Amino acid sequence: MKLRGLVSAASLVAVFAWSSHAQAQDNSAQAPQAASQPASQPASLTKAQRKAQRQADRKLARAVREALTHTKGLQTAQINVLSKSGNVSLVGSLPDETQIQLAGEVAQSVPGVVKLTNMLHIREAGH
Repeated sequence: MKLRGLVSAASLVAVFAWSSHAQAQDNSAQAPQAASQPASQPASLTKAQRKAQRQADRKLARAVREALTHTKGLQTAQINVLSKSGNVSLVGSLPDETQIQLAGEVAQSVPGVVKLTNMLHIREAGH
């Protein structure tokens, strides 16, 4: 039981590390474009904008979790939902491939989901 929690926590850390790395790469590709913007526009987000983005991320993750929970036949106890700027990741385990596909379809259908990364895997029997 403790091992499952550690594995889940490690998965979450890996997803956040991956998403922040991917975001950093995306921002570096846009750096020349940002330099050509007028000086009146700040290069980085203000504290209020970051707070609003975090609230939007939490709201989207909550909406995806709710949609998953209200899907008949879908076992959601082992699904973690992460959201960052419209990019949603599903992490955890389900009993079979059809459940994994269903979870992905449901999450993708939630308004506000720009990109879905489905990292769900099949749960081993007996766990």
